[in-house]
Amino acid sequence: MDFENLNVWITGGSSGIGFALANQFAERGSTVVISSRSKERLTDAFSKIKKNSKVFVYPCDVSNQSDIKKVYQSLVENGINVNLLVNNAGNFYPGKFLNYPLDKFEDSFATNVRGVFLCTQIVLPSMVENNFGIIINILSVVVNKTFVNSSIYSATKSAVLAMSRSLREEVRDKNIKIMNVYPGATSTSIWSAPILEKYSERMMKPEELARAIICNVESSLKNGIMVEDLVVRPQLGDL
Repeated sequence: MDFENLNVWITGGSSGIGFALANQFAERGSTVVISSRSKERLTDAFSKIKKNSKVFVYPCDVSNQSDIKKVYQSLVENGINVNLLVNNAGNFYPGKFLNYPLDKFEDSFATNVRGVFLCTQIVLPSMVENNFGIIINILSVVVNKTFVNSSIYSATKSAVLAMSRSLREEVRDKNIKIMNVYPGATSTSIWSAPILEKYSERMMKPEELARAIICNVESSLKNGIMVEDLVVRPQLGDL
């Protein structure tokens, strides 16, 4: 197995970490599928990343099962058998627990947890059948370190961590590899403009994080090796 044989589906792939990963997989010859809720961002991403006919874009809200089924069915019809899934789509609504809006709570779990569950569940059968697959979950250092005003976001990422650890044991003997990535502060649109203005120089660049992930994917392509956890922080530490 090498990069040219990878069919990569990246959720939330139109910007930030997802786009950086899509670009680097495409550079290595992989077939790359980018999905995102924003059609405008998808169009922009496609214009920037399209180096050959192996890059595809699909509008998709990962919290919507119907959207996911439509994307997956289209991939199957086009002969694209996803063997590497990057669960990157997510949102972050900071706020104090006491006053946290219910609609933001529900949207956080719908995207950050339900979305990971639905996307993983739909690609898993073919991975099992082919005795190979890699699933990468973009989590956060919040699962291991406490940050104020992040209780709900932390809960969603911790839920995915627990779910994926258990799933890893279910599929370990099927040659399916699950990598959880725990990024520190990364300069993406998940942060507000004032935070980016103040701290962006201290933050990691999405391209830097993507390179670290790609290096570990390369290791995981070898038989008998699974990179399970990857923690990447800015040189100067957390904000």
